[in-house]
Amino acid sequence: MLADGTIDRIVIDDIRTLANPALHFRSAHDAFDFILDFTGTVNELWLDYDMGKEEEFWVLTLARWLDKMGREGDGSLRIGTVFIHTQNPVGAERLRVEIGPAWNVQRVGLESFLPAV
Repeated sequence: MLADGTIDRIVIDDIRTLANPALHFRSAHDAFDFILDFTGTVNELWLDYDMGKEEEFWVLTLARWLDKMGREGDGSLRIGTVFIHTQNPVGAERLRVEIGPAWNVQRVGLESFLPAV
């Protein structure tokens, strides 16, 4: 977290680790609980789609909630860019559609992640 309370990046991925420092969640459910209570700015939110069947529910729940916050929210949550980094093109498109047009959403590859060990 930066000095002003801004979170530079949040990563939601059960396997990969971002090369840059980040607040990392291996569970989409845990990430959703955290973001639900957070007020402030997140510069980057990185989302993976393929995290197992139970986690898929929470990734989609988060995406739908982001859409609602983007359309109806009070502005207490600000996100610079949502990066979708899944290897699943169908899942990536589903997340993009669910998140909606209110946020800056980009589909990215896995180049920013550390190699698996």
